Amino acid sequence: MLRKLLLSLLLWACAGVAFGQVTIPDTPAGRVLTAWFDAFNSGDRAKLDAYVKTYDPKNDADGLMGFRGQTGGFDLLAIEKRPVRRLPSAAWS
Repeated sequence: MLRKLLLSLLLWACAGVAFGQVTIPDTPAGRVLTAWFDAFNSGDRAKLDAYVKTYDPKNDADGLMGFRGQTGGFDLLAIEKRPVRRLPSAAWS
């Protein structure tokens, strides 16, 4: 799930989507995305551990910390309106 989210984020970034203020919807998917952005962008190992334990136990915080070190974090650029259970998004590093 996280890999698909990251791929989606990177594809949107490569497409040259314009920067803007984006509000993440208060939905189950939106709350997970918010938790991921908060944990990932903080660069805080404890926050990433908590995110992984809560939402993505098949992943590990070490891998996310390494990826965070490579990207420096992301800015959310856009969220498309889609059917329930899908929340495509875009970010830029």
